[in-house]
Amino acid sequence: MAQVKIAILGCEYTIETKEEEQRTREVASLLDKWCMEVRKQRPGAPSQMVLTLAALHLANQYLYLKEDYEKLTQQMEKQVQALDRAMSALRT
Repeated sequence: MAQVKIAILGCEYTIETKEEEQRTREVASLLDKWCMEVRKQRPGAPSQMVLTLAALHLANQYLYLKEDYEKLTQQMEKQVQALDRAMSALRT
């Protein structure tokens, strides 16, 4: 487990992670980017609210991506099944 220093909304944190340092910095950078976007829209908002709104946005994006992934996986499974049926028909 490695310790990595990151900064979010101008505050530094040292976190322990199993992820590679570069990946951890990318994740923190993404969260900081979204926090800055929220802060632009709500300049006087406390940091906790900014972090919460950014986390909600990212969780929403995650759920959309998860749903899209599941739909694509189902479509691929159907196509593989159709291909299997077509290959079986060709063999007979």
